[in-house]
Amino acid sequence: MKNVTIKSFSEEIKIPINKLIQKFADAGITKTNIDYVSLEEKKILLSYINSHHVNLPKNLSLQKKTKSKLNISSLNGKNKIVKIEVRKKKYLKCDSSLLFKDKIVKNNIDKTFCKKNIKDLNKTKKYVELSKNINEREINFEKKLIKEPILDKSKLKISKNLIKKNVKINKNLNIYKKNEFKQNLKKNKLNKKEKNKKIEINYKVKNKNENIFKKIKSNRLFGSETNFFNNNIDKKTNIRKKISSLTHTFNKPLKKIIKEITIGETISVFELSNKMAVKSHKVVSNMMKLGIKSSINEVIDQDIAQIIAEEMGHKVKLIKNNALEEEIIKNQNKNLYELKNRAPVVTIMGHVDHGKTSLLDYIRTTKVALKEKGGITQCIGAYYVKTKKGIITFIDTPGHAAFTEMRIRGSKITDIIVIVIAADDSIMPQTVEAINHAKIAKVPVIIAINKIDKITSNPEKVKKELIKHGIFLEEYGGDTQCLLISAKSGLGIDFLLDAILLQAEILELKAMHKGMASGTVIESRLEKGKGPVSTILIQEGRLHQGDVVLCGCEYGKIKAMQDSFKCKIKSVGPSIPVEILGLSGIPISGDKITVVKEEKKAREVAIYRQNKLRESKLRINKKIKIENVFSNLNLSTKKNINIVLKSDAHGSSQAISNALILLSNEEIKINIIYSGVGPITETDVALATSSNAIIIGFNVKPDFSNIKNTESIGLNIKCCSIIYEIVDFVKQKIYLSCNTKYNKKIIGILIVKNIFQLPKLGSIAGCIVKEGIVKKNSIAKILRNKSFVHESKIISLRRFKEDVNEVKSGTECGIVIKNFNDIKPLDIIEILELEELNKKI
Repeated sequence: MKNVTIKSFSEEIKIPINKLIQKFADAGITKTNIDYVSLEEKKILLSYINSHHVNLPKNLSLQKKTKSKLNISSLNGKNKIVKIEVRKKKYLKCDSSLLFKDKIVKNNIDKTFCKKNIKDLNKTKKYVELSKNINEREINFEKKLIKEPILDKSKLKISKNLIKKNVKINKNLNIYKKNEFKQNLKKNKLNKKEKNKKIEINYKVKNKNENIFKKIKSNRLFGSETNFFNNNIDKKTNIRKKISSLTHTFNKPLKKIIKEITIGETISVFELSNKMAVKSHKVVSNMMKLGIKSSINEVIDQDIAQIIAEEMGHKVKLIKNNALEEEIIKNQNKNLYELKNRAPVVTIMGHVDHGKTSLLDYIRTTKVALKEKGGITQCIGAYYVKTKKGIITFIDTPGHAAFTEMRIRGSKITDIIVIVIAADDSIMPQTVEAINHAKIAKVPVIIAINKIDKITSNPEKVKKELIKHGIFLEEYGGDTQCLLISAKSGLGIDFLLDAILLQAEILELKAMHKGMASGTVIESRLEKGKGPVSTILIQEGRLHQGDVVLCGCEYGKIKAMQDSFKCKIKSVGPSIPVEILGLSGIPISGDKITVVKEEKKAREVAIYRQNKLRESKLRINKKIKIENVFSNLNLSTKKNINIVLKSDAHGSSQAISNALILLSNEEIKINIIYSGVGPITETDVALATSSNAIIIGFNVKPDFSNIKNTESIGLNIKCCSIIYEIVDFVKQKIYLSCNTKYNKKIIGILIVKNIFQLPKLGSIAGCIVKEGIVKKNSIAKILRNKSFVHESKIISLRRFKEDVNEVKSGTECGIVIKNFNDIKPLDIIEILELEELNKKI
């Protein structure tokens, strides 16, 4: 080991030079600032420090009083100095066990340090001995060569061999030295790590002592000082830990990483770029190359995402988002039970007032038609009837033109369609529509010619007209049954029921009567005290009270069930309509309903469907084509009538909204900003006020408090129970909102004879009425040499200094034209009258 100067030694130990010289003097060694310090002297100093350890007092005395000053700023801007004095009455007992631990740790560190130094000395001694032996051999060999003359060749060979041996020894020595040097480097690294660990141990021991000291709480003005001090220490320890654990583990990839990307039915550009670990602008640029324009947040289809990912060199795995939905459908226990005969589902269709509901009333022995408002059916109804030959389920559809979707829904879920035609009214538009629905659905048709008991009835005329629409009756060699009935007297209704059951036997209608049920929603509504109520038709299996069902975007556990006669039931089989309670919301009419084993899965599928519906709505709103941009410019001149629609049932709200949208014309557009089921609430009133809309209620009533609010705001609410009234009300609103158009009509012609000037009125034209009449306040069109000059209103009309309202042909008069004085003789003046054109809606 080399000797070290006192200055460098003091810097290593971090002790001032004067104190270090004093320590050496206490140990019996005299030193100055220029002197060197050997290894032995260091050992002597260390042993002296260990032996002469200063005994510290066990009790730590603290200052009882601490004084400080605070600067407090006042409102005037001047600072006030406040003197603070804190008195302390606590002392600290030092734990002797902790001091003992400190000594043990220090002794251990010293022992290890001494052992290492001894090892280093032994190694240096070995090196010195080896080098001495080699040098001695070389010297002896050279001496021999000098003394002995080289005579023989044999001696020369020996000398050469000796030299080679020496070279080999030197080489081995160098190799040995290199290996030793490498080992020393490794050991130094390990020693450094051990030293760091020991330093940390010492630091922790010191922290424990300091923490004991910090338990003394001081009653300061601005909180405890100890917390602040502890936080600083924690920060220091965290920094040291971080320094020790900062090891760089990341390796830069040499090749492009190919990833397996999972893509659903739809994915946003941002999500796709994250999955590929690529910047989003690169994905957008690749899409631009393919001719697809999109932003970062735009949602793209599965096919486009697959093409982009594969082009960028990644593997693609396509996933179906509706996998859980498909799994639920598979787990419905189908084909496990026997198929048995089921009751036929019959839909009664036809034109308005042709006697559809009256026919059902006679079959069911009820009086539904009398209770219906306006004498017309305005919602779809489902009933089952027990006859002597079996059960028949009837679906009653409305005949009004607005209820087209209800009729389509009825034709989809039915087995047989009965088209009712009035014998005195013949075939009407809705009758033709019903025939077309039956053809599209490929459902057998039975014609029922009603009101045959009337004097004006003509059944033969109806039969001939049916041939024109592609309905060939059995009488004329076709396969369609035709029956003459009277819903009022009941004539021929038994034959109609027999015909329905006969047709059902031909069709061989069968279904499972056990297992998990499935069906279709016919109608849904919101009832006070019950919540969402849905009328459903079971098509397969058996539905029980307490079953978990999934219905479109809604789900729930069935709390109660009742049949068409309002009787509570606990289970129901196929082909029977039933009302259920317990769904999370109001389902859309026509949605499929299925029984699910687990409520959790049903909820997941319902949430997925809700999100999908919302995304599809947003996508439709975002898709604005270039063609629509120019059409939207024209729409700015159009007036909008905003409507908030509330109805008793989902089907009727759908029908009314479709009927009102068709009323839009070139000048006015009908916007249904919201349509829902249930009574008119405060939220509906708030929406209508913010969007300047009309509230229309169909078979619903608003709360009394809401009516008061609307009267104060001046909001218009219209509640109706008949669809005709709503349509007429909206038509009236359109008529009042339309801009009136006028046609200019020539009612008289004047020729200017002379000009008079008056200071108050200006130029007065003295004219003669050539044709027609001249009226005051009418429009005058001035022509000069058959070319247009000016057009304005007649302010004053006089005859012989008297103001008159009208002057007839062949008479003279004087006129003053508004804002025009450049009238000349022989000018021709045409008198125009505005005629209002008829408004078309």
